[in-house]
Amino acid sequence: MGKNAYSLAALAAILFSVMSLAACGETGPGKGADDTAATVNGVAIPVSKIDQIIDRQLKESGPSAPQLTPVALAAARLKVLEQLIQEEAMFQRAQKDKLIPTDDEVKQALQTQIQQSGMSQDDFQKRLKDFGQTEDELKSDLKRQLAITKLQEKITALIPAPTDAEMRKYFDENKSQLIAPRGVELSDIIVDPANNGATDDAIGNEAAARKAQEIASAIGGGADFSTVARARSEDVSGLQGGSIGFFSEQRLQQTFPQDVARNLFQLSVGQMTQPIQSQDGRWHIFKLNGKREQSKELTYEEVSAEIAKMITDQRKQVVLSALLIEAVATANIRNSLAEQIVAHPDTFGALRPS
Repeated sequence: MGKNAYSLAALAAILFSVMSLAACGETGPGKGADDTAATVNGVAIPVSKIDQIIDRQLKESGPSAPQLTPVALAAARLKVLEQLIQEEAMFQRAQKDKLIPTDDEVKQALQTQIQQSGMSQDDFQKRLKDFGQTEDELKSDLKRQLAITKLQEKITALIPAPTDAEMRKYFDENKSQLIAPRGVELSDIIVDPANNGATDDAIGNEAAARKAQEIASAIGGGADFSTVARARSEDVSGLQGGSIGFFSEQRLQQTFPQDVARNLFQLSVGQMTQPIQSQDGRWHIFKLNGKREQSKELTYEEVSAEIAKMITDQRKQVVLSALLIEAVATANIRNSLAEQIVAHPDTFGALRPS
């Protein structure tokens, strides 16, 4: 079973997504023109900020992350810079369309993301400090991200819904793939012996095993599974009462050990397992919410909503790709970093650590 990094990964996603946007439009104290990696309509993207993003990515990879060679550093800088140029062009397009969010919208979005990460305010502030940002700086960066999201939503809102004829054509051409497989619907309470910063965190295998058995006993004594999952599970799935969705028989066998997969099929709906320790050391208590014994062909009525979403999502991807291409193509962009590398291939542009 793949290990979920719980609150740390969730917050890292929040911080990285908005901090990458923060790399635009800042020069910082003591930074001159030689620190500019690129400009987008006159707005500078500093090399120092690119390196901050690369450093954060390496830290998230853990102590085993390799030391970057000059070639690898140059390649990483170019890749991050390309993303930052695109983001700055999109943000400026959002500014032009007057889609900048209010302070209240930013505040609400930040609180929602913190809640979804499963972290307390204290844990959030500590993690924020680890990333070297204040909450005000994070809000400023988040405002840029929300502006781009508003722009994307404005453009994709103009896409018409697929017609019934288009949906039926898709259904007729893909009938062989529209099969409901044999499988199970599961919930899972997870206890992780690692120190993951969760409330009621069990640290160490002995403490984790004891906590898992306490939970199993409480549910066996009549406690509601989803309520206990929200209160005590050390996984982000606890926010959904432990629900981890439907697993086809094939996915079940790929995700869990063979004996676990076999035993889950033998449960009756509503039953749960005793604590099971997976190879990554975490303890699991599964509950069977539903079971499909045999695969079956789906009717048009059963999959029409899914087909409509699929067709719409495909159209959105094309439109959003076009929007990004247009935003970049119409911006006045100078990529000084690429120019330096081309001019000095022997030293990769004499790139210095920032």
